[in-house]
Amino acid sequence: MSGLPMKKKIQGIVKAVLSGDTVVIVKPGMPKGGPPPEVRLSLSSLKAPAVKPAGSGGDEPYAWASREFLRKALVGKNVMFIAEYNVPQLNRPMGTIYCENSSGEVESVSRMVLREGLARVRRPNNPKEDRSFDYEELCLLEDEAQEQKIGLFQDGDMPRELGRTILDTPDTVEYLTKVRGKPVAGVVDYIINGSVMKILIQEEPGLYRHLTVCLSGRCSNP
Repeated sequence: MSGLPMKKKIQGIVKAVLSGDTVVIVKPGMPKGGPPPEVRLSLSSLKAPAVKPAGSGGDEPYAWASREFLRKALVGKNVMFIAEYNVPQLNRPMGTIYCENSSGEVESVSRMVLREGLARVRRPNNPKEDRSFDYEELCLLEDEAQEQKIGLFQDGDMPRELGRTILDTPDTVEYLTKVRGKPVAGVVDYIINGSVMKILIQEEPGLYRHLTVCLSGRCSNP
C-alpha cells in the first residue's frame, strides 16, 4: 500500500504472519490488473522473539509459539490497523492492529500477545523516541506476564513442543509411498502461485518438515 497514511484507521486482510510482531496486510476486495497492494507492518513498541530462516542457527526461544499465536488469530481475517510511525532503519511502518478476540470483542493485537507473555515491550531510553499511543498500558501487561511467569517469562528451558526444528526434506518417492491415499495434516506456509504452495507438516511436537506441493491439474502462473 504505497503512500500509507499515518494515524488513520485502515481496513485490510492479514495475508501472512512473519513473526510474533510483524504481519503482511493486503487491501480487501478483488484486485485489478495485478496482485492487491500490501504492507508489512510491525506492532509498535513490541519486540517478539526472532523467527530465523532455516539453517541460520534456530529460532529464539518462544519465537515459534509467538508467531503461531498470531497466525491462528489473524491470517485470513479482516482487521483494522493504524500506522503510527516509521522506523527508517527497517524501512517499515509500525502500528496497532485491531481484531476480534476469543470473546468476540475487538481488541488490540499487541495486548493479546503481551497477555500471553509472547513478546516484550521496547522501552526506549530517549523520551523523544516514537512509541505506541498506549505504551503505558502495554508496559503494565508485560509486567503482569512477567510476574505471573507466562510464556517467555517462564522459569527453566522452553518445552520442545513450543519450538520449531525443521527436519531434512524427505526423499520424494519414499515419502509419497508412505502417505499416498492418506490424509496428512499441515499448514500452508507460503503460496507460490495458484497451484504450488509450501506446506509445513508437523511430524511430532516441535518437529516439522517443509514440503512443496503441486495441485493436480493446471493453473496459470502469476
